[in-house]
Amino acid sequence: MAKRKKQSSKVRKRKGATARPKTRKPSKAARGQKSLIAGFDSDKLQVQIPKLIRDLATLTGQESYPMPTSLGLHGPHALTEKDIDGAVVGLSPGVYALGSNTPAVFYVDYIGRSDNDLNGRLKQWVGGKYTHFKYGFFSSAEEAFMKECNLFHDFGETELDNKAHPARPNGSNWTCPRCGA
Repeated sequence: MAKRKKQSSKVRKRKGATARPKTRKPSKAARGQKSLIAGFDSDKLQVQIPKLIRDLATLTGQESYPMPTSLGLHGPHALTEKDIDGAVVGLSPGVYALGSNTPAVFYVDYIGRSDNDLNGRLKQWVGGKYTHFKYGFFSSAEEAFMKECNLFHDFGETELDNKAHPARPNGSNWTCPRCGA
């Protein structure tokens, strides 16, 4: 008969059992974080995320920037007449982002808008260097202009293929909500 080893009285753990974590009161710092989370402003984060992504892409030498899906644009869709007609139905002002798509990320290269016919404007880009688009309809040309300005600033301004700040619609005196242009 084999001798059994005597087990120390300090450690008595069944085979396969896991240790139970001790319950502790949260530290003052942890309790302070709860109030920080309660005051969380998702709108500010939505504006900061594209800037952080743009900065990261610049540091890593990428030429285009991935677009978070929470910016209110539909897609991505292939930039073909068939896909444009299937997705962008009707005559309406709207904003679009052009770029390329991978299974996980849409890369933004250009931001644009149409003041009255988003479908027609997107078709002008078919056959060029961009392969995919995202889009959003707006109830007025002014709303589309404001959204285009915000996306332009969020995704790198003239670091995009856009050569200049979005132009105001003809006959309007609207200004950019970010820079006043």
